[in-house]
Amino acid sequence: MRIFTHLLTKPPQHERHRFEMVFHDKMVEQDTRLGNLYFEWGMTKAAIERAIMYLGNNLEGLWVVDYGCGRGRNMVRFIDRGARVLAFDLSRRMAKSALELVQTQGLVGKGFIQQMAGEQLAYKDGSVDRIFGVSILHHLDWRAACSEIRRVLKPGGRAAFVEPLAHNPVVWFYRLLTPHKRSPLEQPLSFRDIRIMREMLPNLISEEYYLTAVLALPFGLIIRRRDLFLWLLSIFERLDSFLLGKLSWLRRLAWIVVLLWEKPECQG
Repeated sequence: MRIFTHLLTKPPQHERHRFEMVFHDKMVEQDTRLGNLYFEWGMTKAAIERAIMYLGNNLEGLWVVDYGCGRGRNMVRFIDRGARVLAFDLSRRMAKSALELVQTQGLVGKGFIQQMAGEQLAYKDGSVDRIFGVSILHHLDWRAACSEIRRVLKPGGRAAFVEPLAHNPVVWFYRLLTPHKRSPLEQPLSFRDIRIMREMLPNLISEEYYLTAVLALPFGLIIRRRDLFLWLLSIFERLDSFLLGKLSWLRRLAWIVVLLWEKPECQG
């Protein structure tokens, strides 16, 4: 199957999809997220790198799905590593932004970008080798999404997701103060949600990140210096590694969970 870069318009039907599509289309225009801290400043870098590492060192020739690709940052990373990338986003403007990034990077012809809902993947059963997503499942009907992930992934294939958890008090307070910065339909995952996911995706691994490290966020907003922010973040991350390793009950207060799943070679 030939790889090419293309933008496919497929209007969503469900009311939830329409709402989320409009919201994230506007987000592209307004850039309401803390983009520098999340991405360029690397606030969630450790969790994202763990998820990417789980996909394997050698992606050459593998079909990798960038699940909810956003502006396409991770799609470019996978293309650079030799993967054949299938990317999609519900937001047309997000998908268009990803396409523009691919074109800017001179990678036209090495990826396929679609506008599509994560609960209704247009891929054949057992057709992809890897699936990767950042902050996407909590926007969806994740039960339907898990069914689709299980359906399209090849036996022995791997999926990795980085998602927010619901119970960190600092993040909870920030969400309370800034409701305009996120869709009212999104729901950060709970540990009960993850238990249900394990029933759908047996042997699902979950790893928690950022307990005290979330305190680096307000400092980052105040000091506006990346070097000091990263220094402070590194201290909190080391503290978190110790606390989450020693006191398992603290894991439910973490901000981020990394979900890792390998589809069994044999079913049934």
